[in-house]
Amino acid sequence: MTSLTPTTLKFTQLRILTTTFPDSFTFYSKILNLRLKTGSPTGPYACFTLPNSTDIALFDRSLMSHAVSDAGIMNGDNTGMVVVLKVESVDNVFEELKVMKGVEIVAGPTKRTEWGLRSVHVRAPEGTLVEFAEY
Repeated sequence: MTSLTPTTLKFTQLRILTTTFPDSFTFYSKILNLRLKTGSPTGPYACFTLPNSTDIALFDRSLMSHAVSDAGIMNGDNTGMVVVLKVESVDNVFEELKVMKGVEIVAGPTKRTEWGLRSVHVRAPEGTLVEFAEY
């Protein structure tokens, strides 16, 4: 059985990478009036909740670059966001992804204590960073 099916993936968050965290925080909290779920105006992370919807999060671009050892993030070589998909087993997903053609593994299974999860990061063909998270 595959771990990568529409029934096993749950879209949990759109994460926007920013180099101007306070300005981005003000935009989403004050201009769009999104409700803060967790985080602060100084960062490095903040998550906003939309009623009956997926969360929108802000994350300091340099910390994401460090977390996945990807200098391209700091150079703006991606879209400035991370698609986060919750999975039951990061290890199972990793085993499936590493043998697939055209999948660029950015960071293998990693325990991220500071985030409260385990994750695997891959780069989609158009450059979007995709995180598979187990929590």
